[in-house]
Amino acid sequence: YDAVGQTLTFGTMSTTGVVRAIVDPSGKAGEILSPATNGACATAQLPYGACNAPNKSNNGVPFDAASALCGAFGYKTGSIVRDSNANPCPQAHAISPNGDKWNSDFINDAGAGMEWKCATFK
Repeated sequence: YDAVGQTLTFGTMSTTGVVRAIVDPSGKAGEILSPATNGACATAQLPYGACNAPNKSNNGVPFDAASALCGAFGYKTGSIVRDSNANPCPQAHAISPNGDKWNSDFINDAGAGMEWKCATFK
């Protein structure tokens, strides 16, 4: 976090690991999510399993996942610094440009975000 530069950089420093995400496909505010045990990948039948964090493709949804993720944190812009093709779980993707709604297609996808940079407070 750099308060003067108004930037936040986060993710993993690993060269082989990925960042995980759990999506809430029902979108019910305040519901308790029960992640899958043993790191099982999410499926349509087990939507609260592990997803890969969003990468540049955003599962083909036509806006930038990094900007949506950073927007949810209160930043104007976001970018993916590093991503990986190292894990076969499905990928989380933004379904709203401001980052308040996320989902997955629950199709295994080796793509995963590893590091993001958010800039400029809203």
